[in-house]
Amino acid sequence: MIKDFKPKILKMKWRTKEEKTDCGVYMMAHMESYEGETTVAKWKTGLLDEKHKGHREQLGNLRSKYAAKIILHEENEDKIKVMMTEYAYKFAAQYPDEETIKKVINEAVKEKKEELKKARSSRC
Repeated sequence: MIKDFKPKILKMKWRTKEEKTDCGVYMMAHMESYEGETTVAKWKTGLLDEKHKGHREQLGNLRSKYAAKIILHEENEDKIKVMMTEYAYKFAAQYPDEETIKKVINEAVKEKKEELKKARSSRC
């Protein structure tokens, strides 16, 4: 019976101490790279140590890759096209001049960065 099984937390060399935002990215990388290995030593994820200088860039690339796969999946394709077209028309109607568009986009990016900073301290 399942209730009789004891969970075992593996001590993976790529475990993080400070990373709090990208637990979903790690989960997707684990699912993508797992090939039935019975020991951690044989499991090759390709994930960089969190102290490695390319760590943040790697996670950003993986996040983009997984998001693109989800968004561009054939099940979502038509819905996304319609939704993005509607957003584009609404945005263009609301902000007709290029200078305002740049200002609005830059402000939105700034706000998103601040949201991510706050989220890093409270997730996973």
